[in-house]
Amino acid sequence: MLRFARHSGWEVVTNFGSEDFRLGVDEVLLSSGRVVDGTLPEETTAWVAPRG
Repeated sequence: MLRFARHSGWEVVTNFGSEDFRLGVDEVLLSSGRVVDGTLPEETTAWVAPRG
């Protein structure tokens, strides 16, 4: 898993692993695959808005 946070607030999260990853964010802005219940599947990237 690789996660970058931008000073403007949004983040990019890529799950390179073979297991799902719980994002822990309020809003997924865009993703390269289907995100269900805040869980990022393997081999998927999501652009997210942080909590708060």
